[in-house]
This record gives sequence, C-alpha cells and structure tokens, in this order.
Amino acid sequence: MNWMNKLKKLRNKSKFERMLGVAEVFTGISQERFGVTPVIVGGMAVEVYTRGEYVTACKAGDFTWR
Repeated sequence: MNWMNKLKKLRNKSKFERMLGVAEVFTGISQERFGVTPVIVGGMAVEVYTRGEYVTACKAGDFTWR
C-alpha cells in the first residue's frame, strides 16, 4: 500500500491514532528513501508514552521562521 492510501485510512481515527499513523508513514519513507530511522523525541515522545493523556502545546508566536 502506498503512503497516500495509508494516510487516507487515518481520516476517521482518533487524533492519537492519526499521530502514530503519520509517524509510521514518515518512518517508512525515511527508511526507504534515505536509509535512516527517525527517533521520536520531545513533546511527541511524551504524548506517545502517556498514550495521549499528556499533550504539550505551543502558540503560533513561539516559532521564528527564517
């Protein structure tokens, strides 16, 4: 199954399941195209570890784009 079909199947899933599904697709693409395996860190790691019970948040003003 290609990555677009995998993403389409996530539409009606919970936010937590969508987050993990996107991470799965991203990991597959990264491994296939670049031979690397991404590592989940920071807020996403906490959210996965707590199964969505703890969510870190940021405001749009927290980022500076250059």
